[in-house]
Amino acid sequence: MVGEAGLLVDPRDVNALASAIARVANDRELRRQLSLSGRARASVFTWEETAHQTVAVYDALFSLPPRTWPEPTVEPSLTRKEDLYYA
Repeated sequence: MVGEAGLLVDPRDVNALASAIARVANDRELRRQLSLSGRARASVFTWEETAHQTVAVYDALFSLPPRTWPEPTVEPSLTRKEDLYYA
């Protein structure tokens, strides 16, 4: 997802993270390239595009056949913790 808009490092590797930070801090041209690429990448994430993608997901979901659920074989009890929805 980052593409040319960032540097990827193992988040568990402190030395790799420190090295990437130092590289960006010390390389003016790299900072410029990352900034331009980041702005270009961010420009595709508009509210309009997000709305279109959300509608597409709902359209796909609504086109599926309805699910049927089996009838419960036992009556749930509200005295057992595992029968509560928000336990």
